[in-house]
Amino acid sequence: KRQIRATRILARVIDEEKDSLARKFVGFYQSMHKNPKRFLGLTVQHHVEEIKKLVDRHEAKTLLDYGCGKGMQYLGHRVHQQWGGILPHCYDPGVFGLHKKPYGKQFDGVICCDVLEHIPELLVEEVVEELLSFATHFVYANIALSPAGKNLPNGQNAHVTLKPPAWWQERFDKNST
Repeated sequence: KRQIRATRILARVIDEEKDSLARKFVGFYQSMHKNPKRFLGLTVQHHVEEIKKLVDRHEAKTLLDYGCGKGMQYLGHRVHQQWGGILPHCYDPGVFGLHKKPYGKQFDGVICCDVLEHIPELLVEEVVEELLSFATHFVYANIALSPAGKNLPNGQNAHVTLKPPAWWQERFDKNST
């Protein structure tokens, strides 16, 4: 009984730590998004062809851009036109108006470019699990493997989780069904 109780207490402490860390980082990104020239969402335009292949292969009709930035890839550059005009649902916790997760919804595909390396390692597993839960057919994730050219308000490099490709693949494999 003591071991079970200790395990429950530890789990609660870890959950509280994760919640605190998530709020802290969302605050960092909300602050950084105030700069109109930062986090526009343009990284996706470097992956249009790969995403188009997945959209076509899976005959996707709905997409989620998880960590879309300010959405300029769709508003200004209109990259979605290359996917048959499918305008993704946009989610980014750092952008007011795009900050609400589409709980209870699923999408044929999920796009996540230049996002996961911004997530603290303690939270990566949950975010990968969430990405996979939103997708019915595919997740396209592009993850930077080197330091960012930006720092967080606390001085830390914005790419807080830099791991080799095999480490990231393990996270996806572990959470795939």
